[in-house]
Amino acid sequence: MCRRPRVRGIYIGGLCFEGDSNTTFFVDHDNNGPVLWASTIRDVGFNLFRHVIWGAHDAVTFDGFWDVNNCYDTEFKLWGSDSNYFTNGLLIDSPNTGTGNRYHVWAPWLGKTTFGPMFITGKANTTPMRIDGGRGIVVQAARFEAQQGNPTLGSQLLITGGTFVRIRDPWFFQRHVGGWLDRPQHSGVRQGNRHHHRRLEYRDRRRDVQRRRR
Repeated sequence: MCRRPRVRGIYIGGLCFEGDSNTTFFVDHDNNGPVLWASTIRDVGFNLFRHVIWGAHDAVTFDGFWDVNNCYDTEFKLWGSDSNYFTNGLLIDSPNTGTGNRYHVWAPWLGKTTFGPMFITGKANTTPMRIDGGRGIVVQAARFEAQQGNPTLGSQLLITGGTFVRIRDPWFFQRHVGGWLDRPQHSGVRQGNRHHHRRLEYRDRRRDVQRRRR
């Protein structure tokens, strides 16, 4: 039986990188590519990249503070399980994304994974975060916004699938329309099928509301 290659036990920290519209930090892979396993990346910065990290992870930690600016496309596209991302903060600002559907942090499928406090700036067609599937995802204390005068045209958090997805203490600012999961007719803000969410929690400091969907 053929096994997928994996890299394990690496540590990268305390570095800043500058690229261009063709630069990626790691070689881009999807869920069928090699797996990064039991590794830590912390206190890093990326400027003017095309993508930062696209790939599958198992028990990976993104720690310390991450500063990501002026990038040209989806910076993070993540698959896998048992990981903790941006546990001490992530800043994504000043997107240079082009037309069409764009996202800053995109999770096609993740299991038992937590996202820490992220501050992400979208723009008209660029959604700060998208979750398509998985189980046991927690997004904690995310702050999603858009630049003054250039609001996002719809969702700042787009969820199209997944079970036991928990959104705790979120904050949304500078949207063209009210709410945060609507206006599917706009580019980059498709609402998705809410029936996929068999159980979805929204939490903030004032209330603890659990919504069940069947």
